[in-house]
Formats: sequence, C-alpha cells, structure tokens
Amino acid sequence: MNTRKSNVAKKRRKRGSHRGVIVFFVVLVLLGLICGFAFWYIHSNNPIYQRPEVVSEIGEETKHLEKNENNYINVYYPVFYKTNIDSVIQSKVNEYIQNFKEQNQRYVELTDTTKADLKIGYKSYQVTEDIASVLLTVYQRKEFEENYSTEYYTFVFDLKNDKEILLSDLFKGRYLNYISSLVEERIKLTKSSSDIVYEKLRSALCPTANNFSKFILKEDRIVFYFDKNRFSDSDTNEICSVEISYGDMNGYFKRGYLESKTTQEDYLYDQVNGPVDDRLPTVVLTFDDGPGKNTQKVVEILREYNAVASFFMLGERINYVEPEVLMNLITEGSSINSHSYSHANFKNLTAEQIQQEIQNTTIAIYNVTEYNIRFFRPPYGSYNDFVKENAFFPLVLWSVDPRDWDTDDPNVVYENVINNVSDGDVVLLHEIHDSTVEALPRILEELNHRGYQIVTIEEMVDSLGSKLPRGVVIENN
Repeated sequence: MNTRKSNVAKKRRKRGSHRGVIVFFVVLVLLGLICGFAFWYIHSNNPIYQRPEVVSEIGEETKHLEKNENNYINVYYPVFYKTNIDSVIQSKVNEYIQNFKEQNQRYVELTDTTKADLKIGYKSYQVTEDIASVLLTVYQRKEFEENYSTEYYTFVFDLKNDKEILLSDLFKGRYLNYISSLVEERIKLTKSSSDIVYEKLRSALCPTANNFSKFILKEDRIVFYFDKNRFSDSDTNEICSVEISYGDMNGYFKRGYLESKTTQEDYLYDQVNGPVDDRLPTVVLTFDDGPGKNTQKVVEILREYNAVASFFMLGERINYVEPEVLMNLITEGSSINSHSYSHANFKNLTAEQIQQEIQNTTIAIYNVTEYNIRFFRPPYGSYNDFVKENAFFPLVLWSVDPRDWDTDDPNVVYENVINNVSDGDVVLLHEIHDSTVEALPRILEELNHRGYQIVTIEEMVDSLGSKLPRGVVIENN
C-alpha cells in the first residue's frame, strides 16, 4: 500500500515537473515574441533602419551597410558590370560616405535614435538598349536631428561604349539657351510668383553646363533637377524637377544616341541654333584663313567648352581637311562663311574677279557641307564702295583685333583678347597660328567665368544686332 502511494506521488511530481518545463518554454517564447515585436516596432519607427527606396529597370542592386558608435550608413546603388561605369558610380558613392564620416565624427557613443545617418537609394531607367539613366537620392541626417536633407545626383551612361554621357554629347547649337528658356517658363507656370526670387532664378538658370548638369533620360523625355533654394528664399530642402519631351528638343539633337526617340527630320545641316539670351553679355569669336592643320583642334576645344565660333574660310583651302571636320563644326553649332577664294586684296580686283572669288568659295563650301553661307569677310578687312557693291553677301569686319598674327606668344594673344573684349564685340582670330590655338582654352574659360555667352555672327545679327558695334556688319545694298 505504501509502495503504491509512493509511485503515485512520483508520477504526480514528474507530471508537475513536465508542466513546469512547458510553462517555462511558453514564457520564454512569449518573451521572445514580445522582444521581437518590440525590436521590430522600434526599428520600423526609427528612420535610421528604414530601407531607402530602390526602383530598378536595369542594373543589379548592391548594398553597403555600416554601423559604428558614431553613425549609421545604409547605401544601395546599381552595378552594370561595366568597368568605367561602375567605377564612376562607386567613386561618387564613396565620396558621399567619406564626406559624411568626416562631418559626423563623434567621440561619445550615441544611441540609435540620436546617431547621424546616411541613406542612399536609387532609380535606374532603361532608355534604349545602349543607354541607362541613374538617379541617386541621398538622405543625410545629423545627430540629434529628426529631418533629413535630400540631394539628387544623376548619371546617364552609354552601356555599349562604357562611358558617361553629357548634355554636350546629346545636343548641338545653342541648346543651353533653349533649355534655359524652357525651364524658366515652366518653373514660372508651376510655382507661385511669391515662391520665386527672380534674380536668383536668373542666376540659377543661366545657360551654363554646370547649371544643367543634373539630368536623367527617360523613355520619352529628359528631366532636369534643381535645388529649390537656388531660386527661392525657402529654407526647406526641396528638389524641383522640370521635364522636357524629346519632341520639344527637335532640331537640337546631334546624330547618335537618341535618334530612335525622335521623329525629327534630318537636321544635320539645318543650321538650327536656338535663341540667344539677351540677359547675358555676348561675344562672337571669328577664325580666319582656314581650314588647315589646326581646324580639328579648334573644333575639339570649342566642343570641350560648349562654345561656338564663326569661321571665315578660304575656298582654295576647303579640301585641306576631311569633310567630317567641317560637318562636325556645323552640327555642333558653329558657322562657316567666306573669306574669299585666294585671299586677294579686293580693292585691286575687277567686279568680275570679286564675284568669281566669292562665288567659287560659296560653291566649294556647299559642295563639301551643303551649307549655305550668309556673310563675307574681305581679306585684310580691305574694302571700298566698289567692293561692297559687287559682293554677294553683307561684309563682316571686327571690333577687337588681338593681333595674333604679330606674336608667337599665346599669353599675349590671351591678354589682348581679355583686356579689350566687351559686350557685343566680334573678335578677330586666325586658326593658322599655333599660339592662337594654344590661347583659346584660356580665352574661353575666362569668358565663361565672366558670364559671357559665345555665339555665332549669325546669332548675334539675328537676335542681338543692336549690340554690335557700328561698322562691324556692312550691308551691301
């Protein structure tokens, strides 16, 4: 009997022990769930842990996560498996990370609610088979602050050739002036007048490459991004975007990247040069006596500085360069005009000789380029009423002569241009002189620094003829 009672007691104790273990594990699970929920709730409501937005049509997503006692970094960016393209993106991401770390170095441990943090997300777009756009969105928050500052950074890539695409690779002529006027018009339509400081807007939209450097391409349009505080007095960090359809850019596209996106006709030789901005000081650079060994280099320098010029060429030299050189010159917005066929002094010629010189040059230029000239510059600037009466075109002289033909020193050429140029001037240069070509980058850089827009003689006459000094353009009728 005692043995039976003992066995029953043992079984009860064993069942009690099992219940205790079960209760213990249930409590443990509940605690785990509570802790997990608390952890999830804290993280889901703490912006520091929220994943930046990623929308990807092209490229593979990669991530950089870094957490230490000073800050929290959560970065996503695309990889295209293209050496140069991936290097460009990686370099920019690393620049943001490094700058963030340098600006947020603290030597006391902060909690997750007070840490500084950096987040970068992105959107990538497939434009054509060979073109991709990337929009990086950069969020930064200083320690103990709730609000993020926001910044956009953009890339457009040529996947086929593994390189970045710039605006100057896409458009020709005075495209910056045209884009500037379109963007200004649309900002004024979409923003209230009380939200715009027009002096700041004018500066922000001045037609320079830097002001329009943040852009992406989409399937049917180009999108530009601007910091709103650049044209308003608002202290809030707000990004303004302006979209322009490809159709609105007809006539400004170079051949190449976006041909399949437009229905434009062949604008290669239509001499479409866009509006000149009458708010800016203006200058015309002219080059005489070409084409020749330096023409290609001059075209490349103009391209690099997003500038144009007017070339007064000799008919007998038209075949001294490959036709492609002259075609590039025209399609990138510059112009060609006549400087006679043989550089004779027209005061010593008969009427028939004058007309033959000009006619032969006009035909030589057209045969290579299909370009119709508009002006004639007499050699040596030598003319009289007889020359004027027998010329087929208006005569173009100059208002600034740096005497580049009288020096081999590019510094002298530079100083003679920069120290004498003013709004509306037409500068005489000669592309045959190496010193002039060597001085050209400095001249363009300084003119850009001073806020000049560099235009062709055609653009100056058509849009801002009143700025031209008296006697520079002489009509022949």
